[in-house]
Amino acid sequence: MTAYYFLGVPSPATIIGTLSFLFVLDVTAVALRFISRQRRKQGFQADDWLTIPALLVTMGMAINMFWAVHTKKLGYKINSLEDMSRGVPTRIHDYVSVTLAPAALSLIKLSCLCLYRRIFVVDKHNLLDRRNLLFAFTITVISLWGLGLTLSYLFVCKLSWHLVWAPPWEALDQCMDFMKLGHFFMYSDFLTDLLVLMIPVPFIWRLRLGWKKKGVITLVFLLGIFASICSLFRMLFMLWSFKVGFDPALDEGLMTTISDYWFTIEAHVGLLAACLPTLPGLFKGTNIANTFKTWWTTKTGSSSSDSKFHGVKRADSDDSVTFQNQHILLKD
Repeated sequence: MTAYYFLGVPSPATIIGTLSFLFVLDVTAVALRFISRQRRKQGFQADDWLTIPALLVTMGMAINMFWAVHTKKLGYKINSLEDMSRGVPTRIHDYVSVTLAPAALSLIKLSCLCLYRRIFVVDKHNLLDRRNLLFAFTITVISLWGLGLTLSYLFVCKLSWHLVWAPPWEALDQCMDFMKLGHFFMYSDFLTDLLVLMIPVPFIWRLRLGWKKKGVITLVFLLGIFASICSLFRMLFMLWSFKVGFDPALDEGLMTTISDYWFTIEAHVGLLAACLPTLPGLFKGTNIANTFKTWWTTKTGSSSSDSKFHGVKRADSDDSVTFQNQHILLKD
């Protein structure tokens, strides 16, 4: 009887094909992000620079998967119950994935938060500004979350790294509880995804725009929901795997393949979604570009004679936004 695997086991061809496609898309999206900023004469800021280490770590996760599939340590049965040493290379690849994942995901979330701050905060030097405080708090939380999880996985067995890929009973009393750490990671990852997704929504819907334009802008910022769906799939798989436990009918190599595959997909999709809102500047003249062209917020400066709203200042920096042919006020 064929063993049942929740979500199914991706074939080696599926793993290589999907990750190669996303690999190319991510490299392209990050490159176009910087080209878009340059074309629109916007300075590169933290939200842009963070995508570079995020891309490198995400690429590392993909390369780890490529090599594991090439050497048949992931994507294939390893029958480790017959010989526990067969599972060692698979566990090493899994260790690389789970250690890189929180670093990649936290960098992507931080890039999104810095983009929100760039757009929605008027006076970035006013430490008492409510929006400034909100983003400072969330950026700090995500930074500590990513750093804490990365270090926890890196030193899960302190400096005895060989115990990470040793049989579970050998590491029982010498390493952190893998199950508790895994639970914390999957729940907190999904919750922080939702937090990052929802933060810009109330700001967008307080703009003086028609509801259709608000809807379009909201959809662009909610593209990260696809990464959240990947996170949800991985969380459901982990809950199922915790429930079935060490079922001898389930192959360790295939179980690890599913987990690491969705980890890597989530990071790639998340990075792509983080870059997409910055790309419309490349396509001037399109409806999306018209919606996103020019800047948000109003800073101190000379009054604009062509403003449609009394008291609106002319945008004089890359951090303030007006939509094409009209000035938009952010309502407090």
